[in-house]
Amino acid sequence: YILVLHQGFPYFAIHLFTGMVVVHYFGETWNGGTRSIWQNQALVKKMRMPREVFPVSAMVVAAYHTFPQVLVLVICCLFIGWSITWTSLAALVLGLSILITFSAALAIFFSAVNVFYRDFQNIVGTIMQFMHFLVPMIYPFERIYAAHVDHPVLYQIYVANPVAQSVMLLQRFFW
Repeated sequence: YILVLHQGFPYFAIHLFTGMVVVHYFGETWNGGTRSIWQNQALVKKMRMPREVFPVSAMVVAAYHTFPQVLVLVICCLFIGWSITWTSLAALVLGLSILITFSAALAIFFSAVNVFYRDFQNIVGTIMQFMHFLVPMIYPFERIYAAHVDHPVLYQIYVANPVAQSVMLLQRFFW
């Protein structure tokens, strides 16, 4: 209400909550995956096993924690008269594919780097503080698109963010 971002935007709450769910899953996967090998260092030293198991298990735990949020989102969407089309299903599949692949890749890469340089877990936490503003969650994408004429390089950087693309695709599915 203070920034007047909701005016002229139907179902802004669904738009906002979809972005929150996606960012929560991404953040929990990336943070948990980055710390996973270091937190299980005693197990890593004792057993011979693929180290990728730990970041992937962090991703599965993040999906388990995100499921109740998705359930609430689906119930709210059904309550307002949500209808699923083939285009929205394609957006769901593509959005989830981007989100899961990018989250897993970052979790695995940063977990390996975090073994050698433990400060990377703090860097990931700092980046995640800004993630809410790097995706079209709090504001509609139309505001970013309107600025693409004046700031084309910043617009290209913003659109190159896979999490932003995933948020927009999943908003298309739920909204």
